[in-house]
Amino acid sequence: MSRAMQANQSRELKRLVALKRQQAEQAFALAQAALRREEKKLDALKQELASIDATSADYADFALSMRFGLTERLMQKIDLARQSVARRKASVDAAKHALKKAMYSEDRVREV
Repeated sequence: MSRAMQANQSRELKRLVALKRQQAEQAFALAQAALRREEKKLDALKQELASIDATSADYADFALSMRFGLTERLMQKIDLARQSVARRKASVDAAKHALKKAMYSEDRVREV
């Protein structure tokens, strides 16, 4: 194989690996943004629940909110939001791992 062909293949490989790294960086950034959105939703639900607890200074208000299921529905929403946050964290971890692999590959190609 001639040097020109090897140089061309090397440039092409570097370009492909750089594209893969860029793609991994974008996926990681998107996963982080999605995680932040889910965490904000969870925080909003927690604040809503806290406001119910704060306003239910007397037992009658609390009993009414329990009777009509507001507190229970909020707790279910909070549980679902926590599950969503956990899934997003797993997604961020996977994207982070893919990014590390892409960066490692890029480093290895530079060494060649």
